[in-house]
Formats: sequence, structure tokens, C-alpha cells
Amino acid sequence: MLRAVVLFGVMALLLRLSGLPARPGWRLVFGFFGGLGSLVVLNLLSPLTGMLFELNILTVAVSGALGLPGIGGLLIAHFILSH
Repeated sequence: MLRAVVLFGVMALLLRLSGLPARPGWRLVFGFFGGLGSLVVLNLLSPLTGMLFELNILTVAVSGALGLPGIGGLLIAHFILSH
């Protein structure tokens, strides 16, 4: 399953880099993988920050659909709910 997700992400990235016009459905796919990648990076930095995010469909959808403001919202929600 993980191999299929990684393969699909690589194919989406190659399509994006090819310069073909992106349809709205593909924009969601790019946002999904961008959000997933940013959450993985944040989780890799968790020993420094002390914040660990669960990688589920809700967190990836928020970060993928909203971009940087979505990640900021997740950070604020994590801070508020953990204290």
C-alpha cells in the first residue's frame, strides 16, 4: 500500500514538473502530497519542537487544502489542545 502511495506521488510530481496544465482534481492531489510532505518534515523535527502530528486524512487534508495557513492552524490547535 505504501509503495502505491509513493509511486502515485512520484507520478503526480512528474506530471506537475512536465508543465502540463493542472486540472482541479490534480491540484487536490498535488496539495495532498504537499501537505503530507510538510507534515512528515514537521514530524522529523519533533525532537526539536516537541510537537508530533498524527498523519491521518484530516491533518493531511487541512494542510494540503489550505497550505501554509492550514499548517499554522494545526500548530495553533495543537498548542491550544495540549495545554
